[in-house]
Amino acid sequence: MRIVRWSLLGFLVGGLTAVVSSCGSGPCGPSTCFGCCDASGQCVSGTDQSVCGTQGGACSACSAEQVCKVGVCTSTAAPVQDGGTDAGANAAPTMPLTFTATITPDPPILGSNKLKVILTGANGVAVTGATLSGSTFMPAMGHGSPAPTCSEVGGGEYKCLNVRFTMYGGWQVTLDASAAGGLSGQQVFDYAVN
Repeated sequence: MRIVRWSLLGFLVGGLTAVVSSCGSGPCGPSTCFGCCDASGQCVSGTDQSVCGTQGGACSACSAEQVCKVGVCTSTAAPVQDGGTDAGANAAPTMPLTFTATITPDPPILGSNKLKVILTGANGVAVTGATLSGSTFMPAMGHGSPAPTCSEVGGGEYKCLNVRFTMYGGWQVTLDASAAGGLSGQQVFDYAVN
């Protein structure tokens, strides 16, 4: 029984030593540090903007345009608008579609409202020539109102007129879009009419 106790104690002390050394004691390096080694040779987590790194390597300072993600400095720059191709402004939008809607007036009122909708692909390219339709629904009452009329303004911008809310409370406006090249998407927007 005494041998088992000493073996268990030795195992626990060894495990604790391994954990402590991975957190910064002893020489910092790949075998002793899961994060990175700072300028003073200490093991740090490696997840901060100024000390970013992993696997016991030297810590790096991320630039203002980067963030430290999982020990790697990663760019925060917006994705290339053409999806990474050389097509530039002539690039086709990619799935999934992104809907950005602005209601007027804001907050919405009983009666007729209007929506300005910007439709883009995942790569940021404007979706033009789409068919956009909308519907309204009041979940609490289980009914909708007449469908709004949507049309293209240009450059990926669309307008939906006669977005009708007939009662006070929470409403959902569902927008459906389809365009050439098999592009399609749907987005639900929640509005409160008080």
